[in-house]
Amino acid sequence: MQGLFGAPSMLWWGAAASIPVVIHLLSRRKYRRVPWAAMHFLQRAFKRTRKRLQIENILLMLLRVAILLMLACALADPRTSGASILGGSTSKTVLAVIDNSFSMDYRDESNRVPFEKAVNKAKELLQSLDSESDAAALLSIGGRARIHVPLTREIQVVQNSLDQLELTHGGTDTIGGLGIIAGLMQEPSLTKDFPGRKTIYIFTDMQRSALIGNQGSNPEGSDVKLDAPDSRVEDLLRQIKDAGGDVYLVDVGSATGERVPNVAVTSLKHIGKSLVQNRPTDFECVIENFGDETVNGEIQFYIDSETSFVQKEVVSDLKGRATGTAQAVERSFPFSTVFKDAGWHYVAVRYVDDSLGIDNTRRFAFEVRDRIKVLAVDGNAAREPEDSAVFFLSRALDPWVGRTSEGVSAFDVKEVSLLDFRAEKLNAYDLIVLANVAQVSSTRVAALESFVEEGGSLLFFAGRALEVPGRLGPSGTSNTLFYRDGKGLLPYRLLRAIGSDDLTNEPYNLQFETFDHPAMKYFEDPRTQPGITSIPTYKFLATEIRPQEGTRVLASFRAANQDTLKTKTWPAIVERHFGDGQVIFFSTSADKSWNLYGATPAYVPLMKELAYVLTRSANRDNITVGERLIVRFPSTVDSVTLTVGDDAPINRKTTREEGSDTVTVALSRVDVATIIRIKPQAQENAPVVATRIVAVNVDPSESDLTRGGSGWITAHLGTELIQTIEASKDLNVETVTESESRIWRGILYLVLALLLLETLFARQFGREFRADTAAA
Repeated sequence: MQGLFGAPSMLWWGAAASIPVVIHLLSRRKYRRVPWAAMHFLQRAFKRTRKRLQIENILLMLLRVAILLMLACALADPRTSGASILGGSTSKTVLAVIDNSFSMDYRDESNRVPFEKAVNKAKELLQSLDSESDAAALLSIGGRARIHVPLTREIQVVQNSLDQLELTHGGTDTIGGLGIIAGLMQEPSLTKDFPGRKTIYIFTDMQRSALIGNQGSNPEGSDVKLDAPDSRVEDLLRQIKDAGGDVYLVDVGSATGERVPNVAVTSLKHIGKSLVQNRPTDFECVIENFGDETVNGEIQFYIDSETSFVQKEVVSDLKGRATGTAQAVERSFPFSTVFKDAGWHYVAVRYVDDSLGIDNTRRFAFEVRDRIKVLAVDGNAAREPEDSAVFFLSRALDPWVGRTSEGVSAFDVKEVSLLDFRAEKLNAYDLIVLANVAQVSSTRVAALESFVEEGGSLLFFAGRALEVPGRLGPSGTSNTLFYRDGKGLLPYRLLRAIGSDDLTNEPYNLQFETFDHPAMKYFEDPRTQPGITSIPTYKFLATEIRPQEGTRVLASFRAANQDTLKTKTWPAIVERHFGDGQVIFFSTSADKSWNLYGATPAYVPLMKELAYVLTRSANRDNITVGERLIVRFPSTVDSVTLTVGDDAPINRKTTREEGSDTVTVALSRVDVATIIRIKPQAQENAPVVATRIVAVNVDPSESDLTRGGSGWITAHLGTELIQTIEASKDLNVETVTESESRIWRGILYLVLALLLLETLFARQFGREFRADTAAA
């Protein structure tokens, strides 16, 4: 009965239904007969209507019995989650879903952790089940939603798995968890093996961002964050409801209010020039206060180890959401150092200290080069070095090209002809420069594309070779090779040459379109701009401009000595992101055939800034928890030794990609925030390959612990699809759903309807009896 009724003891009131029966029976007892002449007329009338009167009396009695029985049933608080009133299954089916994301490790003022509360409440739930007839399943939604134990009647198996469940370093995968549950509810075998409605309990800290999902990011051009659940949440909840599931959120989170205090390191990155040994290297970290109140603390910086910090900064008066603006809750801290050794390194930043430790640390891995390797390809086929298309460019980057005894630059430039370019191994360089190169084999172009996609860089200069008929225009061979209808390396299609080879004609000048790009930052000072903007350019390539994702115009050409606002401009320097790498296209020549840049001092910083930007450490060695990791090595590497954090090393074979001269090592998912060291095992007599370092960090969006309480849930999702339960409430599978809570009300409405019907019948039957008596 406990499964059918919330208060089964109230069913004893059903005994009152015997009262109408007793009255009916008592009304039929026999009396002593006394002859009376006038009654003969009434007896004749009564005989004619006696059968009808008996039926009417029985009908009224049954109505009164039904009213009393249903009133007792309403008082007993009937349920639908237990056995069927008509004798269906009495078993209960429960799905326990544990939020084991890293936000569940927050410690409140009483040193309580939501994850521990979630596990304890889930244990209480499982202990209330009947190990013989009930069924349960265990799922988790931390990092990646997964099923730990599918639906089973072996409750002890579920309890054992719950004891082994651990916190992850991932975010909350609410969408994934609801998707798994909705899929389970659609399985035909589920109803057969586990009949009846299913009850789903999600034990969570009620983190609002877990329900908002990707919608939580700011729309472009707006400072307002969306504050409503992802539309997929409602869709999945409705699927679960329609398939016979009732979903509850069990609130095991902090009791400090809507905004839970937390400070996190949300960003750590390399800024400035490329990472080269014995040269200053700059980093920047950002911390954010997700709470309401102003906080104070300390930032510590670490290099290659986290045992002792090398620098620290005091964090004072970092405003909270209630005390500062959106900008004031964030603060950036610069950090500079010099690496004496080339190779792979990492830096870490730690905030000291608050109640959620996992997001207080962030790491950044990178490679420090001894020098930046540059391959400069000369398309001029020049006999004299001064006639080379890369002569000025090479010396702008490395004044001592080929003469290291005289000096060493950060750049190590190798000049090759177009013919020798075919034999070069591209992955031995950080930057490839093509100057006045219009034709290379399609195989070499494919190799260039792979090189850039995997994180390499390309600097492409125009030149006279591209003016050869048939190479420019929509169907030109150069576009076929390098543009490929927007799929190739060049950002735009090359149309035609503008200007003249006669350096006495009216020139064009360079104008900067932006100074927020690192390569253009050097020229933000108006005093440095004339050194490059006043230098004449007499010829360049016009391009067909089409908006394309990842493409940006950094500088343009305009006719000199004309009103800037009225003069047409053409792209001069264009950046394009291509895979993990970058391409910068310069629409004029690298030599003096089309301009006079090479003869000016400002050409040196311009080329260096472009090269530094192109060879800055890519972020591919820094991933977020839950992402897939793919690391490439030279083809001479057969296997690697992987060390994840402090775990024991494991060996892994490399995989050779078809058509590539590299091999890869892949991890399908990385579920812990840590440092991964990958030590290559090269073939015998092959060059030694340095140990690779990869940093894995938590998703900063999970650091916003703002709660979506029952009021917020109700406002956005209502109570039909999902309800919330306080952790302090005794939890068992008898929790009443909204639809169940309306059953007793429906019965009372039916009782009122029967009372009205009984009254109408009684009055009608009375009128008919009086009419029959009068007629008699």
